[in-house]
Amino acid sequence: MAAPAFLKFWAPGLVALAALLATCAEAPATDPVSERLQGTWLREYEATGVKAARVLRLDPGGAFVEKVRAADAAGRAAEQVHEGTGCTTAPTSSAATR
Repeated sequence: MAAPAFLKFWAPGLVALAALLATCAEAPATDPVSERLQGTWLREYEATGVKAARVLRLDPGGAFVEKVRAADAAGRAAEQVHEGTGCTTAPTSSAATR
C-alpha cells in the first residue's frame, strides 16, 4: 500500500482509539458521549483496488474489539483484530494473512 492509502486506511481507527484511551482516565462512569457510541459500527470502503471492512464494537464498560479485513483484486486478504478493556489494560493485536 502506498503511504497516502495506508494513512487513509488506518488513520480513522487509530485516531478513535487514541481518543478513547486518552479520555478514559478522566471519563465519568456515565459519560454521555461514551453511552451514545456504544454498539457495533461498520465501515466499508475501497481505495486503489483494495476493499476494506472495519467492524468496531464498543461495550458499556469501555471494552472494545476492532476487526479489519482488507482484500485486493486478486483475492489476497489480510485480517487484523485489536481489542482491549478501556483503561485497565493495553490493547492487544493479532494479524493474519491469507
